[in-house]
Amino acid sequence: NPQGIAASSFSIISYVSHGMTQAECIRSLCGDDINGVGLTRAFSKGLSLPVPDADDGANLRDVILDLILSNVGIDSNSSLNFSLMMLGLSGSRHNCFDVILDLVADVDFVMNPATSSAATKCFELIFRVSELGSRGNLPELARTHQLLLTEKLRRSNFWHSQAVRYMGERGGSASSILHEVSRYFRYDQGQDVKVTNRNNDVLHSIAWLLKGLAVETRSLMNVRGLARQNQFQSFIGLLLSHRDPLLLSALIDVPLGQAKGGTIWEKLHSWNPSADVLHNAKVPMKGVAEVCSGYEVIDIDIMLGNLDSQRPKNSARDWALAWNMFVKRSCACSHVSQAWSDLARTAFICYPVFLNMTEQVEQNMAMNKRVVLEMLCAILLRLLSPSHFDALAQYSFLPGITEGIVAEDIVPECAMPLCNTVLSLTEVLLEPSSAEDDANGPEIVEEDTARVCMLIIGAISSCAGNEAASSSNDLCGALLSCALA
Repeated sequence: NPQGIAASSFSIISYVSHGMTQAECIRSLCGDDINGVGLTRAFSKGLSLPVPDADDGANLRDVILDLILSNVGIDSNSSLNFSLMMLGLSGSRHNCFDVILDLVADVDFVMNPATSSAATKCFELIFRVSELGSRGNLPELARTHQLLLTEKLRRSNFWHSQAVRYMGERGGSASSILHEVSRYFRYDQGQDVKVTNRNNDVLHSIAWLLKGLAVETRSLMNVRGLARQNQFQSFIGLLLSHRDPLLLSALIDVPLGQAKGGTIWEKLHSWNPSADVLHNAKVPMKGVAEVCSGYEVIDIDIMLGNLDSQRPKNSARDWALAWNMFVKRSCACSHVSQAWSDLARTAFICYPVFLNMTEQVEQNMAMNKRVVLEMLCAILLRLLSPSHFDALAQYSFLPGITEGIVAEDIVPECAMPLCNTVLSLTEVLLEPSSAEDDANGPEIVEEDTARVCMLIIGAISSCAGNEAASSSNDLCGALLSCALA
């Protein structure tokens, strides 16, 4: 089994790398090859090898990606950083970053349940490389090559094409991939574990893509030159100003809750574990700390071992599997909600700053209050519970928006980022308008203000009626109250 031998070899390297300093590890592995060209070539070749169909637990691709991810965030004033070297930031032509771009270029790699987890790690690494530019102590050689990789992404139109691929309509007016995944979340009965795990992975991939879009938006705004200004305008046009703005369509599709009823819901209510059994069996959810922090899953073996011999273990196992599935879904929904909110705030805050810095702005690209108002109302409509949505949507109908929204009982950790965005957009909406702004679009009238206030009150009331944890709902209500004030 060559794949198994290779995976074990890379696992040994991973183990060694965590027991040494970065400099010691690279000297041990590279010898006189200071830039690690040979080692980088070996890693990129291993990463590009196809994964065998047999699931024997030795996945070479995952081992390599995990090793790079474990070191990419390590601060170092030296150029000797293992992950930066593998990603080509030391100058190697054959590097893992190019292989990663080739992998995510294949949509089947992202959507296949056998490889969707690896795809999520690839998108995370692309995001990590993009945000390296903001690191103050990045070595000069690595900074130079990071800029080259950023330019490569721009030349290939990576961000635009990937955003349209996953959040835009497909050929023949077919729904977006995000829409299909969200639909599965809302109506899924939970029987197919592989498809459910795949959908979680796809949501995490889209979340890393949204975070990368936010980084690219901030980066383009800070770069001078006419070419960069045109790129920035094209970028904002994709997100906000086209006939079907990507940010708006993504907001409509993002899953913010989970289906009540069906297999998962039934299993969660079919067995009632004791507090002691849960306390002893809870473990932190594995994954990226900034994404999975605070989420706890059940260690099924520990839970079953703590049960009385008379308790039915099949029911307990089914309950634990359903709980873990529920938690992983909630984490994926929260991640994509947070990423969308970060991109939305970035776009609406950065663009007015950009307008003040340049005189060459296309007429249809000019920011006006109507764009802000429609996005704000759309967010508030998504924050309404089903009962509040039915009562208020008819008074706040937005053509092309309201009819596409499916009201759902929102998980508080998904609502929190959107409440933050509501507060940010309210501040943008209340900023004094210039004569040029008024000329670029209809002004905000008293009827618009009343609509926003009504929707905010409905969203606050929806928080009060949510059965989930009260502290999270209280914080959402507090943020919305600030916006209302």
